[in-house]
Amino acid sequence: MHPTTVAVDLAKSVFEVAVADRRGCLQAHHRCTRRQFERFCRTQAASHVVMDACGMAHHWGRVARRCGYQVSLLPAQYVRPYVRRQKTGRTDVEALVEAARSGTVVPGAAKRPEQQALVALHRACGSSG
Repeated sequence: MHPTTVAVDLAKSVFEVAVADRRGCLQAHHRCTRRQFERFCRTQAASHVVMDACGMAHHWGRVARRCGYQVSLLPAQYVRPYVRRQKTGRTDVEALVEAARSGTVVPGAAKRPEQQALVALHRACGSSG
């Protein structure tokens, strides 16, 4: 069966990547550096990428989208209940696959750099409304 979901646990230098099929069965696990992950995105068949929503996820979401992937950023607080064992990169990517399959976690889209800058400005200055 062809992989349809790629879950990525982002870290400072080494990313944990899990590839799952349509049913959510894990097909492969990889540990990638930033450069290796970019190469992975360029060489794998386009599918769906899920990541925890964080500032760095927006950048990597844009990288994956340029490679033809559909990108979903999942709020970490909603992915946490799907972690089955102690929190590690490997268990986090498995939880991301489960959360994406569940359909109950509403994903977000990767922001453009200008959108991220505006959000950061609002947070730094304290938005008044």
